[in-house]
Amino acid sequence: MSGSSRRCVGAGAEMLTYRPDMKREAVILLCSTALCLSAVPAAAAATNSAIPPSVGSVSVAPAGLTVQVSTKSKRKKTAKGPAGNQIRVSKVRNLAPFGNFITVRGKGFSETVGVYVALCKKKPKGKKPGPCGGGADTDGSSQASAWVSSNPPPYGRNLAQPYQRGGNFKVRIKVSAQIGSINCRIKSCAIVVRADHLNSTDRRWDLSVPVRFR
Repeated sequence: MSGSSRRCVGAGAEMLTYRPDMKREAVILLCSTALCLSAVPAAAAATNSAIPPSVGSVSVAPAGLTVQVSTKSKRKKTAKGPAGNQIRVSKVRNLAPFGNFITVRGKGFSETVGVYVALCKKKPKGKKPGPCGGGADTDGSSQASAWVSSNPPPYGRNLAQPYQRGGNFKVRIKVSAQIGSINCRIKSCAIVVRADHLNSTDRRWDLSVPVRFR
């Protein structure tokens, strides 16, 4: 509806003003005895509010009937596992091709099993996600992945971040659309949490939240 609005014309025509607190799912136009014509949203101008960008299409009904507005569903930012573990990702859509900093929060993980957090190519459930950004980051300088572990081997003590109480964590990673030869603007990719290399076959802790690059 960009650049257009609805106006009811005719004797006794009346329009229900679009309000900021109205749901996106529908905008109702009431026309007493007239036809509903496509014009320009006086409602948005009157309230200094634009129709939400997620509005996809509008179907115009005869006078006095509801006008339905279809919307795009919000992309999920969370994922939950069967063991009660879960993650929340700060941003999942309209990511820039390079240099996005994303915060990932996890809770309910086992403090005895370390995990990696990274952008990975999606795989079917039960399969190990990958390839993933960050690779074998031996000094943590790439920031493309994070290692969470409360009991890492000696070589990982300066790399791994320990769990907080209750198997919780908060990490910040830097992601770009390209993972080696994988272009995440074409392939399906996700922010993934998976067991680290010490428990690489343990799929119980795998969680993923799909992301989309512009």
